[in-house]
Amino acid sequence: MLHSAALRLRHIADPRHFSRKRVLDFATLICWFISGNRACVQTELDRFFAVLNNQAQLLRRVSAQALSKARKNLPATVFCDLNARLLALLERHIGIPRWHGLRVVAVDASDVRLMAHDATRRLIRCAKVFALYLPGVEMMLHAALYGTDTGERQMLFEHLEMLGRDDLLVLDRGYPCSWLMAALQRRQIAFCTRLDGIGGNAVKAFVRSGVDEAIVVLPAPNRLDAANYVIERSVVTVRLIRTVTGEGLIRVLATNLLDTVKRPAAEFGALYH
Repeated sequence: MLHSAALRLRHIADPRHFSRKRVLDFATLICWFISGNRACVQTELDRFFAVLNNQAQLLRRVSAQALSKARKNLPATVFCDLNARLLALLERHIGIPRWHGLRVVAVDASDVRLMAHDATRRLIRCAKVFALYLPGVEMMLHAALYGTDTGERQMLFEHLEMLGRDDLLVLDRGYPCSWLMAALQRRQIAFCTRLDGIGGNAVKAFVRSGVDEAIVVLPAPNRLDAANYVIERSVVTVRLIRTVTGEGLIRVLATNLLDTVKRPAAEFGALYH
C-alpha cells in the first residue's frame, strides 16, 4: 500500500518530491512517523534505521535536519488516506464491533500545546484536537487540528458527512444543544448524549419524576441557529434514560433511539461508560 503509485499521485503535489533514490524515501518517511516515536528525533531515527537493518546498536543513517526537510513535502492527508484504508481492511477481514447493529463512534476534543520555531525563537501555540474514535477496536476514525476559536459542536458539525445511518454517536455533556440534535435527527444519525443539568423543563420534570425512562419533546432550535446550520425549526423527540453509576451518581442520557424493546434502557449506562 505504501509503495503504490496511486498513493503517491494523490498526495505528492510536486513530481520532483521523493523522485530521487534516497534513504528517507516516501514510504520510509511514512513508516517513521507511524512507528510510535517517543524520544528525541535523532535518537528515534537512529533506532528506527537500526531496526530496519536488523542491528542491535543504533545506526546513524539520516539526520534530524534531513527529516525536517523531507517532511515538508509530505502532506498530512496521506495519513488520513492510510487510516481509511486500514479501517476498510479491518471491516472486511475482522469486522468492527456493533452495538445492536450500530457502529459506536465516540466524539471528543482536547486542548493541546504545539511547539513551533521561527527564524529567531521557539514558539508555543495553543490548539484543539478533535477526534472521532471507534471504541472496541480502539482506533481513530478521523482526527483534525483546530484553532482555539472553534467550538467543539462546530467541529462535530463539520464532520457529520463522515457518519451515516448505521453509526451511533456517543457525546458528553459539552455537546447537546437544540440545533445539534436537530441536525443529527435530520441526517438520521443516532446519538446518545448526557444531559445532566441541561435540557430545559422537560429534563427537569423527568429528573423529578423518578421514572427510569421517558420519551419527551425538546425545544426547537432558535431562529439564528436554524439559519446558520440550515435546519428546520422543529422540535426534537428524544428518549430520556436515568442511569446510576457505581458510585451512586445519577446520570440522564438522551437518545433518538426510541424503540424501548429493540434497545433496552438498561444497556445505555454501559454504552455511555
